[in-house]
Formats: sequence, structure tokens, C-alpha cells
Amino acid sequence: MPLLDNLEATLKADLDVRKLNSFIRQVVKKEVEDVMHGDMKKIMNKSVSNVENLSHRTNEMKLGLDSKFDKLKKEKEMQDEENTVLLSCNGKGGFVGSSRTILFQKVNRFTGISGAAVNKFKSDGKFVCETKGLYLIAANINTYTDGAWFKIIKNHDELTRTYISNHGEDSGWHSSTGVTYAMLSPLDTVYIQTGKAMTVSGTHTSLTIIKLK
Repeated sequence: MPLLDNLEATLKADLDVRKLNSFIRQVVKKEVEDVMHGDMKKIMNKSVSNVENLSHRTNEMKLGLDSKFDKLKKEKEMQDEENTVLLSCNGKGGFVGSSRTILFQKVNRFTGISGAAVNKFKSDGKFVCETKGLYLIAANINTYTDGAWFKIIKNHDELTRTYISNHGEDSGWHSSTGVTYAMLSPLDTVYIQTGKAMTVSGTHTSLTIIKLK
């Protein structure tokens, strides 16, 4: 019958449209999922790449900072070494006349002083400043002579004098230490001078000069 045929055709057409719509939805869904998956993958890859680049840059910055720190540390050590001046020595020993320079011929340690200055000091007992600064000067004089005393001299000026206790005749060896500080400029001289004639021990007589700043 024509009516039934038309109805059947209409239902069939509706069914075909539904199938087509379902198919289209599936295709669109898959395309969207593929696009989203691809985009997410790109985003993830880009994020990983950014993290790797950031990590690489961070490592480069760290290496650069470490290198600069090491350079500054070495420069500071070199500067400190250049600014350090130290002289430590023992006396020559023997009889020293009044108002004479006590000699210190055994140099135990020296830093920041030229070999020529050390050799001159060993020959005449006079420390010649080569680096300007504030210096600590400490002299320990051991003598067998009662009533002995000595002076620490800068150029020709007395910085301090130290008396060694009088223990009477045949009292043996005794010591006293004189300590002072002075601003020294290049070519200034520092030396230890006897106040009276005395017999000086070489082993137990010492002089230390240190640049403080």
C-alpha cells in the first residue's frame, strides 16, 4: 500500500540519518580526540623541553657562578699573600756593646719580604720595610748581664725601652720582652739596640715582626 510504503521509506530515511549522524559524531569525536591528543602531546613535549632548557641554563649559571667565586677566592688569597709580611728569627748571640744593634742571623721564617732585604737584615740586624702598613714588633732578649736593657728603634727614634730584671751576681740567664707597634713606610728601618753592654743568648733571643694591616 502506498501509505505504508511511504511510512517505511520515511522511517528508513530517519534511521539512515541517525546512523549518519552517529557516524559523523564518532568521526568528529575521534578527530577532536586526535587533535587534543596531538596538542597535549605537543604541550607536554614543549613543557619537557622548557624544563630541560631551564635546567641546562641553571647548570650553566651555577658553573658560571662557581667559576667567578673560585676566581674571586684566588684573587683574595693572592691579595692576602701579597699583604702578609712576617719575619721570625733568633739572635746571633755573644757580647754586644752599649748602644749597639743586636744581630739576628738565624731567620726561621719570612713572608712578603725580598731575599735582598732578608740578607741585609741578617748582616746588620736592621729590618727595612718594603710594604706600607701597621706593624707589630716583639723582641725577646735573653742575657746573662744584670741590669741590662734594650730599645726598639724606628729609623733613629726610640719606640719603647725594656728593662731586664736585676737578679744580682751569678744569677744566670734571664729574659724580658718588649712589644710595640708602628706605622711603617717603605725604606723605614726597625732594629733592636742595647741600652748597656750585655752578653746575649742566641738560642733564646728572638725578634718577630708582623704586618697587621
